[in-house]
Amino acid sequence: MTRELERLTSSMISERDTDDKNFKSAVDSAIAACRSETGIPELEEIQQKCYANGAYMTAYAESLHEIRTHLSKQFLSLDIALKESLEQAKSRVVGVLKTHGKLEKIAEGNGSEFLKELAEKIPENLAGLKLGFQTLATFDLQYRGLVQHRIRRHLDVLTPNRTTYSLEVGFLDKWIDIKTGRIHTSPPAEKIVNNLSKAQAEAVNNCEKELKTLLKEPSQAGFAIVEEFVDRVLRAEGVRTEWQIFLQEVASDVWIDEFGTTMERTQLRRDWIQKIGEVDHLKQPDAINFLR
Repeated sequence: MTRELERLTSSMISERDTDDKNFKSAVDSAIAACRSETGIPELEEIQQKCYANGAYMTAYAESLHEIRTHLSKQFLSLDIALKESLEQAKSRVVGVLKTHGKLEKIAEGNGSEFLKELAEKIPENLAGLKLGFQTLATFDLQYRGLVQHRIRRHLDVLTPNRTTYSLEVGFLDKWIDIKTGRIHTSPPAEKIVNNLSKAQAEAVNNCEKELKTLLKEPSQAGFAIVEEFVDRVLRAEGVRTEWQIFLQEVASDVWIDEFGTTMERTQLRRDWIQKIGEVDHLKQPDAINFLR
């Protein structure tokens, strides 16, 4: 088991600085959804908002809020991808523990579930070994901790009092018809839709750039926690002794076939000794007289 865990860390260190495929796929899907489902109101809806609120500025602010909340919701799915990537790393460790450590009978499940159950079965007095399993079992990657704050700063452009696409007094666009030379003014609702489209596109582009800098994070986090686990359960002072104590306690589960055969042989020897004792007893004079 020691050799295989060392091999696993060597393999994972070579993957540490590569994009996590699972997370990259989730990022690509989220960005695609942001671009296809913009949440930008139609022109008629903007006009209705203006009539309902009695002011174009209020309708614009309301639309910015709606687009921002719609956009940020698209990235919540990244939380699932982060957890799945980390579970894959944990499952690789569990595979070694089950196959080469013969610990498959000690706990059920896979990944975090297996590690948590195994950690619970390690006695409190084996603190170093228990800590190693608890550390790996409870480690988590979350969208809120890793990604959310990086995304939120790019949503300022969709926040009314922080956007660079603000509507000023007299904001109506004017343009000249080259053929007639007449000056035309774009409808206010149309100007609002144009601003919303530009602000939303800028936010998505900046979020995409930010997320691309994080594609290696799951790989790096997975390697880091696995190496920490290996340090705790293989290299820490006194942990080998703790392994010996723990394995002695669970020997009948770890080596169930071998242990079962040994128990059968032990019982067979006990039966033979008992039979021999009975024969010796029968050889005694009192026993012989009794049989007569």
